Amino acid sequence: MEVKDGQGRTLYREEGKAMQDELVRRLDKGILPRGEHTLVVTSKDLTLTERFTVE
Repeated sequence: MEVKDGQGRTLYREEGKAMQDELVRRLDKGILPRGEHTLVVTSKDLTLTERFTVE
């Protein structure tokens, strides 16, 4: 899981293996600077990308 800022710089990165069928991660947006960001979740089968804004 990665969070990148509007310029593509990585602000947060977490790696690990899911040891269960369902894995839940919670990220506090309060640790991120204001602005537009992109969340990227990558697994061996797919990559999900979601844009969000911290105000």
